[in-house]
Amino acid sequence: MPLFSIITINYNDKKGLDRTINSVLRQTFRDFEFIVIDGGSSDGSKEVLSEYTEFLTYSCSEKDNGIYDAQNKGWRKSKGRYCLFLNSGDYLANDNVLKRFADTLPVADIVYGDLLVDNGRDALYRLAQPEKFTFDDLVYSTVFHPASFISRDLLELRGGYDLSFRICADYDFFLDALLVKCCSTQYVAEAVAVFNTAGIGSSSAHRQVHEEERHKALLKYFPEEEIKAARKRVKSRKPLSVRLRNSVLGVPILDPLADYALRVYSRFRNP
Repeated sequence: MPLFSIITINYNDKKGLDRTINSVLRQTFRDFEFIVIDGGSSDGSKEVLSEYTEFLTYSCSEKDNGIYDAQNKGWRKSKGRYCLFLNSGDYLANDNVLKRFADTLPVADIVYGDLLVDNGRDALYRLAQPEKFTFDDLVYSTVFHPASFISRDLLELRGGYDLSFRICADYDFFLDALLVKCCSTQYVAEAVAVFNTAGIGSSSAHRQVHEEERHKALLKYFPEEEIKAARKRVKSRKPLSVRLRNSVLGVPILDPLADYALRVYSRFRNP
């Protein structure tokens, strides 16, 4: 049984797929398996997969029912102790990420680190995660999926991701795992992956769906009054840059300004 299962899903992003695959294959720690689930791409992604066949434990290219259907296919094919979901276009932060996390001798249900963000315009900036997540943390934010090594046993216990969510099934998963099932966690202060904001979950066109699905997930587990109270508490504690960013959502001319404020704040907090 390998320690890690790296699971990459892809749909019509051959350039991103190639970058993701190469970041995994450069890892100095080799006790992992690599699984790629392609959704039946027509842009040459299948040809990219064929170039790396010898390095992949499993791969397929077939129609699926979206992001989380593909990820469910991936972990169900896996045999590692921990699964890391690294979507096409995202990539590991450096060549020693897997070694660093293996050296921590992970035992928790979810072992996680920090996330680097690539918006395609500026230098990467780092988003740190807390050592322990509270209800307020998860009402405001989430556990960063590409920076989280999730026990396969936990995925099996929960049955994977709920396909009624189009873009927030990972958020639903973490709410249940951390706040309802009270699973064990372990934080490692290392950057795990670089997140490409070109994905569907980061698109401004899907912002409303994103917010609706987050609220739907919260309501699965908690009463409306408790959610409102947490949001009120969190709002009063948000840093200025985040409040600025939220106040101009959907105003294109102001978006770059808010992005800049968030990057400056992030570098100050997470050098």
